[in-house]
Amino acid sequence: NTGAVEGNGAIITLGNAHFQEDGSALVSASIYIANLAAGGLTYIVECIDGVWHVVGDTGVRWMS
Repeated sequence: NTGAVEGNGAIITLGNAHFQEDGSALVSASIYIANLAAGGLTYIVECIDGVWHVVGDTGVRWMS
């Protein structure tokens, strides 16, 4: 109810996948670490042999 992360944990949030013409996808991600820090960026993911892999990142990174 307080919005705090219990047990020194973290909350990781993934955004919607935005598929590109080359078959890759862009997925935003952010992390919130128990009232201590937060950050995020956009990952580039590709399906390789039926499994999605992070192959890079793009855009602005943020941290607070």
